[in-house]
Amino acid sequence: PTRAEASDVSTAIYDGADAIMLSAESAAGMYPEESVAMQQRIINRVESDSHYRTFLHSKDFFPHNTATDAIITAARQISTTIDAKSIVTFTLRGSTALRASKT
Repeated sequence: PTRAEASDVSTAIYDGADAIMLSAESAAGMYPEESVAMQQRIINRVESDSHYRTFLHSKDFFPHNTATDAIITAARQISTTIDAKSIVTFTLRGSTALRASKT
């Protein structure tokens, strides 16, 4: 990837993107596997950066006075305490998953 693409990847991670992709030139060029490997290295580097962790934890979550937000807030605390890798939510309309993703 070019320097601009590397910057775009890291910025996307800091912005909280759920997925990223390579440009057509990098993905279909002479070294597509190396491009994907480099992209993964960039992602790993950003996610292991202490500034990234600080940035993630600085995003304020202001729970609403609802049962959903009470449960989500508790789940967040529990996941931090036990160092859980993920939180799974069940939802009918998607609102629980949306609120959980904001924590």
